[in-house]
Amino acid sequence: MMEKADLPVAVAELRKAISLDRKYTRAYTNLGSALVKSGDLAGAVQMFQKALALEPQSLAAHMNLGVALREKGDAEAALVHVRRVAAAEPTNANVQYELGQTLRQSGDLARAIAAFEKALQIDPELREGYYALGLALKQQSVSGRKPSRTPENPAEEELYKRAEEAAARGELVAAKEQLTKILSDDENNAWAHNLLGFILGQQGDLQAALDHLKRSIALQPERAEAHYNFGVALWYSGSKEKAIFELRESVRLDPAAGASHAFLGMALRETGDLNGARVSLQRAIALLPPLPATYIDLGIVYLRTGDLDKAVGQFETGLNAASTSQPTPDWDTAIASLRVVLAKNPTRADAHNLLGLALDYCVKYSALDARSSVDTIR
Repeated sequence: MMEKADLPVAVAELRKAISLDRKYTRAYTNLGSALVKSGDLAGAVQMFQKALALEPQSLAAHMNLGVALREKGDAEAALVHVRRVAAAEPTNANVQYELGQTLRQSGDLARAIAAFEKALQIDPELREGYYALGLALKQQSVSGRKPSRTPENPAEEELYKRAEEAAARGELVAAKEQLTKILSDDENNAWAHNLLGFILGQQGDLQAALDHLKRSIALQPERAEAHYNFGVALWYSGSKEKAIFELRESVRLDPAAGASHAFLGMALRETGDLNGARVSLQRAIALLPPLPATYIDLGIVYLRTGDLDKAVGQFETGLNAASTSQPTPDWDTAIASLRVVLAKNPTRADAHNLLGLALDYCVKYSALDARSSVDTIR
């Protein structure tokens, strides 16, 4: 009856079972589940408590009671039960997910984020884990939002707005002219320094970009976006350690800055910090729209840590989300890494297929030789 969603009949039958056998633990557990689905959380809590009284060591009863208490709004009481299950089953991704949800409801966002990240480390395909992690990171960032612009000069504000619009359209020269004019009148405009630094970086003038971005941070040190732009410019100028420092500062100031997490993950991957890269990239996936580049970067991390199964899952997700949108996935590294793995695992058909699909994708958007992808798939 529960499977048919006939909850009134299911509840009646389960109560009958209990009346026939007061020590029938499973009947209490199932009745609690039926009452949860019926919206009777108080009744469900009572049934799970009775099941737990009959079997105090039952992890299922502890988890059911914990989730019901959490749904009832008593996150602190729920934590007692969920933590007990998590301690007994530390490698269960679903248990870590429920622990994260309970911690998030209790207001302990730092530990909730750690639990979600642990769940995703165990099972990178746990989609609800990414969503929950994203929510927790966004909640965490509320208290550290980037400072809002408080314009005092209407004419200057209009110039800045026109520069922003021009930059968004790709008209970098026009945007640069507007920003230069602003700074000629007000050299302490942090927003103008930041946007001009970004534009100069896009144009390849990294030294000038660095000068303006450094000035922006000096004027407004709590603005995450400026640290991100500075970090990216430092990375491409070759100052990798300083770049990572600035990127870390960006995500500290704004934990919901998905682009910062993504670039930091790539940077950590390339400097050999694979565990840090994995965490940053999982955060980026939780916060950003489905971007092939992020999944491919995470797949490369798993390849380098020797976990081919997890790598295949991330590559497949990246290929399914494939588009020509920026940023461009690091296909060169991905393909090279897959070839290295296949040299050691030549019988992995899924990896051969994946390499072929990756090459085929690159053929569509570049000048790669189509024959290589066909031969690999064969």
